[in-house]
Amino acid sequence: MSETPNLPAKIESTHDISKTLGNRCPHCGQEFSEEGLNIAVFLYGIFFLVGKEHGYAGITCPSCLNTICHLDSLENTLRAKEILTGPIQLGDSEFDPNLRYFSSAEASPNDIPLISDFNIPYLIHAMNGNEPPSLSERISVYLEDNPHIEENYLCSYILDEKDPAGTFCYVWWFKENEIEKLLKIENDKGIKIFPRYYHRCTLIEDIDRFCLNYGLFNKSLDDLKNIAKSNLDKLEKHAVYNGIDFDELLDENQDIMNPGMIETVQTDYQKRNDTAILNLPGDFLNILLADPNPWDFEGQINHLCKGFWKTKSPFTTVKLPQSLSQFSSHPFKEVGQSEWLQEAKATILPVLTKEYVQLYLTQNCTYFISEYVVRSKNRAFSYADLWELKNKYLRDLVSSIEKKKVLQSENRFYRVNVFWVVSYEGNESLIQDLDGLTYIHFLIQNKGKQFTYFEIEKLLNGEVDKEKFEKENKNKEEDSEDDDKEEGEIDKGFLFSSLDQDMISPELLSKIQIERNKISEQMHAAEKRGDNERFVELSSNLTKLDEHLKDYVYESKGKKKTIKIKRFKNVTAYKIKKDNVDRVIKYALGSIKKHNEVAFKHLDVSIHNKKGEIWYEPSSDIDWYTG
Repeated sequence: MSETPNLPAKIESTHDISKTLGNRCPHCGQEFSEEGLNIAVFLYGIFFLVGKEHGYAGITCPSCLNTICHLDSLENTLRAKEILTGPIQLGDSEFDPNLRYFSSAEASPNDIPLISDFNIPYLIHAMNGNEPPSLSERISVYLEDNPHIEENYLCSYILDEKDPAGTFCYVWWFKENEIEKLLKIENDKGIKIFPRYYHRCTLIEDIDRFCLNYGLFNKSLDDLKNIAKSNLDKLEKHAVYNGIDFDELLDENQDIMNPGMIETVQTDYQKRNDTAILNLPGDFLNILLADPNPWDFEGQINHLCKGFWKTKSPFTTVKLPQSLSQFSSHPFKEVGQSEWLQEAKATILPVLTKEYVQLYLTQNCTYFISEYVVRSKNRAFSYADLWELKNKYLRDLVSSIEKKKVLQSENRFYRVNVFWVVSYEGNESLIQDLDGLTYIHFLIQNKGKQFTYFEIEKLLNGEVDKEKFEKENKNKEEDSEDDDKEEGEIDKGFLFSSLDQDMISPELLSKIQIERNKISEQMHAAEKRGDNERFVELSSNLTKLDEHLKDYVYESKGKKKTIKIKRFKNVTAYKIKKDNVDRVIKYALGSIKKHNEVAFKHLDVSIHNKKGEIWYEPSSDIDWYTG
C-alpha cells in the first residue's frame, strides 16, 4: 500500500520506541526520532484501527501535515498504543500523556458527505461521562448483535476497561479494503476521517461538554432516535416474519430503546436547560479565559511545549527537533506566555455582569460551538486551533467592551499627554495636568474603596509602583479574610508586619487580638507539658507584641475600663500628610470648577474623608471611563 509507510515498525518486547521507529514521512522525508513521534502525537493525535488479526496506526506528519499510517500485526499495534500511553520522554522531562479517545464533535460518518457511499457502521456512546454501561460493554453488546462487524471490520477504538474516552464517543468500524481510499480522501481534502487518540487536555474536555450541553445534545438525541426507529423497524419485520406479536414483544422487553423514550428525554432536557442556560455566559467566559499547561504540569520543557502547542502548524516552518533538550524555545516563547490574556481579564471581569457583556457571551456561544465543530473535523486539528478560536472571540469581546465604555460613558476622566479629559453628563473639558487630578483619577478608579492619606500620597510621589500597590492592597484584603490556617497556628509574620504600619483599623486590631490569644494558649500548653524553652520563646513574643500595641491603643479610664484605638503612631505627622493631600485635591477641584462646573459639583460632594481615610463614593451608581 503506497500510502502506508512503516509507522510504527515491528515492535519487539522493549519500551525503547527509537529502536523501532526510525522512519521517514513518505510525503516530505521528515525523520522521526522517539521524541519526534511523541511530539507528533502530542500535537495532532494518533489513530488505531484494530481487527481480529492485525491493525493500523497513523499520525499526522508535523512537517507536511499529511496523514501517514502503517499496517502491522494486532499484537504490535496494541503494543504501540501501550508504549505511547505510558510515560513519555521529552528533553530531560517525563510526562504522562493519559492518551484518550476523542472522536470529533458530531463525528458520525453521516456528518461527512464525501464518505457517505462508504459502508462505515458506528456506535454512539452515552455522552457526558462514562457511566454504566461502560463504553467497552456497549461495544461488546453491539458486536454480539452484529457479529459480522467483528469478523469483517476494523474498529477505531481499542477496548479498554478504564474507558479512556472523551465526551464525544463515536466508535467507527472500517472495511479494510476501503482504508486506503479513505486515507487518500483525508490527505486530499484535509478532513479528519479516522477518530484520533489525543493527550488528555482538561480544557478540551470542558469545551466538549460545553458544546454538548449548549448545542449538540439534542442533535445526539436525534441521532439516537433515528437509530432506535431503524432498529424497531428491523425488529418488527423480524417479528412479522416469525409470526411473533410485535406489541407483545415490546411489552415483554421494556428496556428496548424506542423513539418515544428519547423524545421524553429531550423534553426533560429542555426543561432543565431553560434553567441551566443562565450559566452559559459564565461557562463560556471560563473557556475564553482559560490558559492551561500541557499535562497540567509546570517545568522548563513544559513551557516550551506550551509555546508550540499554541502555535498553528509550528513545524511546517521550524524543523522538527530530534530532541527538545537541544531545542531553542525562542520562536515559541511569547505565545507560550500569553501576557495579553491577563490584560483581557482585567478589562472583562469588572464589567462581567453588565447586560451587553452577558448578551455578547450568550449570542456568540452558538457561533463558537459551530466553528469549533468545523475545526475539530480538520485532519491537522490541534490545540492551536482552539487557542486561535478562543483568542478571536476574546479579542472581539474586549474590543466591544472598550467601544462600549467610550460610547456609553458620558462620564470620562482620563489623561491625554499633559491634559486631562474631564466629561460629566455631556459637559467635556480639557484641564492641564495637576497632582490633585491624579489623586482624583485614582479615587474614581477605586470607587467606594477607602484609602489612608499615607497610601495615596506614596502612590503619587512614586514611592510605590501603582500596579504593585494595587496588587499588595488586594492581597491585604484576601489575607484579612483568610480563615484557612490551622487552629492554634501563630502567624508571627502577620503580627509584626501589621504593626509596622502607620495606621491600624479596628478589623486589623481584632485579628491581632486573635493571634495574641493563640500565643497565650500555646504558652499555657507549653507550661503544662514542661517545655520551658518554648514557654520562654512565646512569652518573649507576647511581650514584644504588647509593647507594639501601645502605639495604637490606650485605656479609657472611668467606671468601666475600655480599650480604644489610636489608629496612628504619629498623629501630627499624619495630619501634615493629610493636609497636603487635601490641599492639592482642593486646588484640582478649583481648576475643574473653572472649566466644568457640573463635574465639579459632583466630585465636590462625592469625595469623602473620615477618620483619616479618603474615598470617592457618589450618591448613585455612576460609571466612569478612566482610560
